[in-house]
Amino acid sequence: MKQTHLFSFIFCGLVIIFTGNISAQGTGQLAGKIIDVKSGSGIPDALIKIDKLDSVHYSQGNGYFEFSGIPEGSYTITIQAPGYGRTILLNVPVISAEVVYREIFLEKSPEEGEKFYIGGIEVTAERELLPEKAATTTTISSGEIEHLQASSLGDVLELIPGQKFTNPGLEGVRQIRLRQTETVDEADRNASLGTQILVDGVPLSNNANMQLDTKLNDGATYRVTVNSGIDLRQVTAENIESVEVIRGIPPARYGDMSSGTVLVNTHSGHVPYRMKYKYNPRNKELNGSGGHGWENMSVNFNLNYAHSNSDIRIPEDSYSRLSGQVNLENYFSQKKLLWSNKLYYTRTFDDQEVIEGDIFETKRYNRDYEARLNSTLRYRWNRNQNLEANFAVSMNRQDSYYRKIISRDAAVISDRMEPGTQEGIFVSYYTTNLWVKGRAWNIFGRLEYNSQSRTGNFLHTWQTGLHIQHEFNNGPGREFDPQTPPRSDANEGDRPRPYDDIPALSQYTLYFQDEVTGHIWRDFNLQMGLRLEMLDPTGWNPDFLKEKEFPLNTNHGTFLSPRLNLIYYLARNTQMRVGYGRNVKVPPLSMVYPNPVYFDVVDSMYYDPNVPENRFAIVS
Repeated sequence: MKQTHLFSFIFCGLVIIFTGNISAQGTGQLAGKIIDVKSGSGIPDALIKIDKLDSVHYSQGNGYFEFSGIPEGSYTITIQAPGYGRTILLNVPVISAEVVYREIFLEKSPEEGEKFYIGGIEVTAERELLPEKAATTTTISSGEIEHLQASSLGDVLELIPGQKFTNPGLEGVRQIRLRQTETVDEADRNASLGTQILVDGVPLSNNANMQLDTKLNDGATYRVTVNSGIDLRQVTAENIESVEVIRGIPPARYGDMSSGTVLVNTHSGHVPYRMKYKYNPRNKELNGSGGHGWENMSVNFNLNYAHSNSDIRIPEDSYSRLSGQVNLENYFSQKKLLWSNKLYYTRTFDDQEVIEGDIFETKRYNRDYEARLNSTLRYRWNRNQNLEANFAVSMNRQDSYYRKIISRDAAVISDRMEPGTQEGIFVSYYTTNLWVKGRAWNIFGRLEYNSQSRTGNFLHTWQTGLHIQHEFNNGPGREFDPQTPPRSDANEGDRPRPYDDIPALSQYTLYFQDEVTGHIWRDFNLQMGLRLEMLDPTGWNPDFLKEKEFPLNTNHGTFLSPRLNLIYYLARNTQMRVGYGRNVKVPPLSMVYPNPVYFDVVDSMYYDPNVPENRFAIVS
């Protein structure tokens, strides 16, 4: 495929590696630990900055940090961690040839304000109104989630500006749409398809969902999410530590979306043991969680059960969810290597039994279970470089069922699967049973290198990665008796269909990003990235130079997506923000390989209402 739009960013300059120089007045060390005041556990990846030196470190997995080679003097230390706000320590002394140790306790705060410690006295400031990140984001902390009494991620995301607010609960499919107002149902569902959800860095994809023509989406009630985004009820709110919603142009790391990205982080490490029960007339929820940490290892778990009735007057229509998560983290090589494993399990029951008075005896259910393993290796060479490898595999077994009595005038149907002519089958009154069974697989891998360096007075934060995602559905498919079909409208018939012959869908992505912080007349933050996406590659193209095409042939195209975000500080409380970006969304399997349409044309027919043996029809 010829590339009609070619964007590239030229990153200029020499990367200068600075080494600490020992000044004549002598140097010392500053070390310490960042601790959660509630749980007592260390906070990993907290940013610690010495303002005068503009030196930045990140805390290790146990919260420990260390600066060496610091000239003797008094410094201001800034500490920032997601969900904790910003903490500032003033007048911290560094003494020559000595180690100054500080334990810094952070308290989770929905307001994420600033805290100053002056001689042990705490001074709290309100949250800054001006955003600090280059991308337009909204962050939701666990404190806000607790205050909301949320049951699922769908409830949590109602805190995002512009979202429709409803009572927290599990009634009906919950999806997210960003950057648009509420419209008709189908448009909203399509918008949710363009929003990518990532839990602990792994995308929750709906690309392999093939639950087509299940007869479960009836009127205003939706039970399946094919051709749209995932059902957010699957993600338990009680186990969420923080949520970050990128509404603007995302970093180059994120793709397969058109309208936004939602980053969900679950609890890990040491947390207090806790049992919680929530009840209201429509919803019941029981949650148990806890975790324990040792010097080089921690174990964490969460168990959740929830039940809901969309209408308390109709007990036959209900939704139940059973979910669990177990996390295991291990540190090796003097805590330079982190190996994290997370196992998730979710079982949902969205049932409608026969409602009293229904003459058609309609019964529906959608029962899914998903198992997912997420394994991450992160090696930190030094304070400025780390390499991260992430692998995840998930399987979602989807089981939809529909039963109904069909009563109609005499009709002629066919069970023929190939073009041709045969004798028709007369039907008028029967009970149809339809099963749609899918097994949606998602195999995900990412290799990413992160580093920091300086070019003159500019601080560069580099990020380079390779991302591969492979999705397929090998479920039994649509199963029913062709002589009692769930649909036979006019000349349009219906047939069973297996899913194991549907081709898989693959994505290969390379991305690169440089985030520059510096000062040109005024402070600025510039985020530049480039993302190369190859959707469903089919093989090598040996003539790519001659044909001026990409080296790999693909079924759905190759795209180059530039991303740019700029914050320029005109004054302390005044920003100018500029952004440009391109997003690409891969089409789901249900759109690329929809169910075949069969047209049953009655060529000739003779119908005797009194003698069944005298009825005859030819159908093509």
